[in-house]
Amino acid sequence: MDSYDKGPFLQPKYTCICEDGWTKAGSDPACTVDVNECAGSRYPCSSDPLVPCINLPGSFMCGQCPTGL
Repeated sequence: MDSYDKGPFLQPKYTCICEDGWTKAGSDPACTVDVNECAGSRYPCSSDPLVPCINLPGSFMCGQCPTGL
């Protein structure tokens, strides 16, 4: 197995297996597109109380809890 950009690929088919937080763009085999975890159907941060989700390249982080919590 060799490293290919943001994920390993398996020979001889050269199929990329993207690391978490990355995906492919169309037929391009490279894992160069950041996954926006904050825009998914499963909000990764607290929704009660609402905590902001901040997308980062290859990852995300949750913002601060509201004042008083």
